[in-house]
Amino acid sequence: MRATLQTDGGSRGNPGPAGAGIVLTDPDSTPLAELGIYLGRCTNNVAEYRGLLRGLEVAAEMGITDLTIRIDSELIVKQIRREYRVKSPDLKPLYEQAIEKLETFASWDIDHVRRSGNQRADELANMAMDQRKDVTVHEAFARTDAPEPSGEPEPAAGYLDASGPECPCGQTAGDDHALTPLLDAGWCPHALMALFAACRGGSTSTTCTRCEARIKWNRDPLSH
Repeated sequence: MRATLQTDGGSRGNPGPAGAGIVLTDPDSTPLAELGIYLGRCTNNVAEYRGLLRGLEVAAEMGITDLTIRIDSELIVKQIRREYRVKSPDLKPLYEQAIEKLETFASWDIDHVRRSGNQRADELANMAMDQRKDVTVHEAFARTDAPEPSGEPEPAAGYLDASGPECPCGQTAGDDHALTPLLDAGWCPHALMALFAACRGGSTSTTCTRCEARIKWNRDPLSH
């Protein structure tokens, strides 16, 4: 499956409160995932790399095999292409992680774009910085052209345990949410993306990439 990834990172103060924006689209330019990630305090370049890393994780989670990357940081592009050496001790481990993740794709390329061509990713980064929390728009699961409900019970996905880090969306063991065309606002987007990728591969369970809770399809209707 082929997709285009656009990411952006920024810091207010350099270093200061930072965020990253991630936009993943299919070959028809239909959004697959739009994320704003709050990064706490870091520099612009660290934010750029962390946005790229999270974008690569999202693409892998969604089963993308061939990836085109477009970002507006010329420094990051030239470092990934090995045209510039990575001298900063803060950036070198992030660069190495990026190369490692890129090597998991069947094919990839990275291009520099002007800031005007990366506007949506920039907007998402600023939304995360403004709200000081992660922001998610998951268009692939928010379709308005979905068929009317058939009357059959909707499958649900539920947390089996929550032994890992605290979920940013407040999920706890036993929480269930019907996976309808319009998402319940309380559903954890990180868990959803992980579950979607697992289901594409034929599995019915996986582990949330953020809070590490185990999640699965629950074929029984909700009890509430």
